[in-house]
Amino acid sequence: HLLGRHYVGLAAGLDLVPILRLDAMALVNARDGSGAAVAMLRCSISDESDAVLGMIAPWGDPPSIGSTPYFPGVSLESEFGTMPLMVFLDARFYF
Repeated sequence: HLLGRHYVGLAAGLDLVPILRLDAMALVNARDGSGAAVAMLRCSISDESDAVLGMIAPWGDPPSIGSTPYFPGVSLESEFGTMPLMVFLDARFYF
């Protein structure tokens, strides 16, 4: 789920060879400038299965220690600044 209301996004994909596809996407919160870039490399293992290696790289101001009426002790400076760098491996099976 996303916290903001206004976003800008861009996505692109490219077949490197018939069984290997590269996909990239970026999503930016238009209010605070934070965002996340996603890159995925998908390999077709068979007609019914894929393996995906991917990464999500967020950017934005991290939370600050302070006091607000809603979150005593923590102030969110940007939406995506709280996310860690993530790397994942996904196995997909189709029926």
